[in-house]
Amino acid sequence: RAAAAAKSSLTWIGHATFLICLGGLNILTDPFFSERASPVSFLGPKRYAPPGLGLQDLPRIDVILISHNHYDSFDAPALEQLARGHPAARVLVLLGLAQPIAALGFTNARQMDWYETNTVGALTIQATPAIHRSNRGLLDVNQSLWSGFVISAANHRIWFAGDTAFGPVYENEVAARVGPVDTALVGIGAFLPHGFMQPVHTNPEEAVALARIMGAKTAIAMHWGTLPLGEDKPKL
Repeated sequence: RAAAAAKSSLTWIGHATFLICLGGLNILTDPFFSERASPVSFLGPKRYAPPGLGLQDLPRIDVILISHNHYDSFDAPALEQLARGHPAARVLVLLGLAQPIAALGFTNARQMDWYETNTVGALTIQATPAIHRSNRGLLDVNQSLWSGFVISAANHRIWFAGDTAFGPVYENEVAARVGPVDTALVGIGAFLPHGFMQPVHTNPEEAVALARIMGAKTAIAMHWGTLPLGEDKPKL
């Protein structure tokens, strides 16, 4: 595990969860390890593919990035376990999520607005705008913010797009302010039915377009192959 932190690598664990080893630090994005993306354990979207790594298989986690508070990105049971197992981890969340993350046991959290930066060791992490929404129930719609993150090391920049739709803000603003990046982690699901999903998610073609706008040399698909969130789910 100690050796893992010394090498740069990127491991897709599933959905929007990546283990990124960069700049000598281990970063976890949108940790989702539960069986369901739901407030209860017996109802709601159930994963059909297990995580590529279990919580017990992770190396020391130095940074946790949470793009928004939906259940497939803000997985409270998993986050409680991470708080116990990795108490020193820096947790970067968006406006409105400081209290919920503290309630899960984290003591080293930072709340960010779009374009704010946070430095952890040799890394600079910047929150980037996204086109999405937030809520955990019916009465808290858009009461917290959502975003992506650019992770910058001396020799490599990774953009974790978070959950987002496609829109002109990327070409007109975001790329100019934070690009270019080397690697883009972009969502390709759920995108059907089109009229319902288009305002909040990208389809594969839009994801490629986003990566190009951000100047990425490499694009890696995420937010697919894990949960039945739309009509584009696999036929099992």
